Amino acid sequence: ARQIIETLYKATMPLIGLVLAGLVLLLAFAHTGLVAFGTQIHDLRTFGVALISCFRFIFSGMQYEEFRQAGSFLGPLFYIFFKVWMVLIYVRFFVAVILDAYRDAMREQRNRWQLSFPPIQALAKDISIWWEERNNRRAARRRL
Repeated sequence: ARQIIETLYKATMPLIGLVLAGLVLLLAFAHTGLVAFGTQIHDLRTFGVALISCFRFIFSGMQYEEFRQAGSFLGPLFYIFFKVWMVLIYVRFFVAVILDAYRDAMREQRNRWQLSFPPIQALAKDISIWWEERNNRRAARRRL
């Protein structure tokens, strides 16, 4: 639980920026969908409905056939741009920010552990030296 909290704390500022950028993209796609297809596609009939539909499209998908019928060129273009920008790029940025924050939190936790217990480091070093010397003596006996 502590790692999750530290990860979210470290990812707060990048995630706020990413959410704002995503909101701008979502608003742009909702407005474009409303202007281009508002009279033909029921999910884009008003700005509020278009905004909610675009958000829903990120997670549940869109009906390609509906966009193709609404416009032979603009429908598929809108569909492809939405899928590429919102699903392929934006969602991956979101995951990358969280994974980067997680990696930083784990690195800090590992460094905190090393700095807070120097006697354990010394003990681990002594054990590894002893193990190495033991293996060297065994190898020397085998050669004789």
